[in-house]
Amino acid sequence: MTETVRSVARSLHLLATLNRNNGASLNWLAKTTGLSRGTTYRMLETFIAEGYAVKDLANRGYWLTDHVRGLSDGYAATGWITTVAKPLLDALGHNVVWPLSLCIPSGTDMVVKMTTDLDTPLTMELISAGLRMPMVTSAAGRTYLAFCPAAERELLLDLIQLASQTASTLSADDVKTLLDTLAEIRRSGYATVEGTHRVSNLSVPVFAGGNIIACIVLRFYTSAKTLSEAVAAYAGPLKNTAKDIGIRYSSEHLPTEPLGAQPS
Repeated sequence: MTETVRSVARSLHLLATLNRNNGASLNWLAKTTGLSRGTTYRMLETFIAEGYAVKDLANRGYWLTDHVRGLSDGYAATGWITTVAKPLLDALGHNVVWPLSLCIPSGTDMVVKMTTDLDTPLTMELISAGLRMPMVTSAAGRTYLAFCPAAERELLLDLIQLASQTASTLSADDVKTLLDTLAEIRRSGYATVEGTHRVSNLSVPVFAGGNIIACIVLRFYTSAKTLSEAVAAYAGPLKNTAKDIGIRYSSEHLPTEPLGAQPS
């Protein structure tokens, strides 16, 4: 391990120790972490200089600031995908065989956060986390638009229309047709998009605390299954897994809030 890496490891160890024992003294932190008093002092002073800690002059203890919360913002937003969603999607993938993905909204797009593409021989076109898809044309996007709060949906559609004015891709008639499609998705609890080439998609919403938090998408060969056949075979298992993800997410991340009503 290089000196630079050791320095980072020691800093993280000190930060974690202080996080568990906020208000600890310099001597106690040095003894507990095994760092020298001088090293501990310099690291703490660095934390203070960067806004991550303050020193209580009255009792000579060190306290972390709210600035530390910023270190977990990215994980707090999507860390549950690895711990909550992935095991359940992996299990579902073994049963349905077709590739699955979990998508969340980002602006007027949907972003793939995880896939089972590498775990199935039926992956037709390998996709990876980070792929962005338009809300209007993708199954995941239509699912999100159908089940997000009405005010959010209205705002998203306004933004999509503004963005499409130059390209003239979303007319008033298109919006009306889309709204009818979204109403049908709400009634059925899923969205389908038939591929223009060889791949079609089936998507269901994931709810937690009464709000949609993600969408599960199953991709399949258009030549292997019609949309109705895919719905008959896979909509039920997808909805069950989405419900399980929502329940587990709510129990671990929304402990004081009841799980919202699920569509049938």
